[in-house]
Amino acid sequence: MLLIIDGYNVIGTQYDVKNSPQHKKNFINMVKAYATTHKHATIHLVFDGGPSAQSLSEQHKNLTITHAGYQSSADKYIINLVRKNKNDEIVVVSFDRALCAETSNFGATQLDPDAWFVLLRNKTEQKKPQQTNIIKISDQENTELDELMRLAANMPCKEKDEDFQQQRTKTGAMPSRQDKKLKHIIKKI
Repeated sequence: MLLIIDGYNVIGTQYDVKNSPQHKKNFINMVKAYATTHKHATIHLVFDGGPSAQSLSEQHKNLTITHAGYQSSADKYIINLVRKNKNDEIVVVSFDRALCAETSNFGATQLDPDAWFVLLRNKTEQKKPQQTNIIKISDQENTELDELMRLAANMPCKEKDEDFQQQRTKTGAMPSRQDKKLKHIIKKI
């Protein structure tokens, strides 16, 4: 799978200050952490601009960070990358409608930056194990009820993609092909 991220576009959806060097650095670090745990995907993080006229890329195992250069744009770079890899499974993360329309012509699937950012945060943040404090509100002894409460306290919560699927099909209709494809991709990511 080829995951292509329109860097400034995604950063701009998450932070009030656009093109902040600190937000960019934090975002790059999050994507690097994500890439180390998802070695099955080839990830391209693409930014507009850069220190030279030509594109400059740096490789970090399965992650490539590219600055398109000041004579080009991230959109053009992403379109060319999708065109070159059109036979692969490609996911483009961007809100840019023109970019999404162009890349979908080559079979790429678009993923909403907000949804992807939530996935990124969930998968890169260390989840601390929750401690369960059981507080009895009654003085009565009921070992069967106490055991049932202990079991319920340790039950896993619903997965995030289940919430996503429920939101997409609130009307009771069956999920569309596009929804099924998106859910399949989200599971892979």
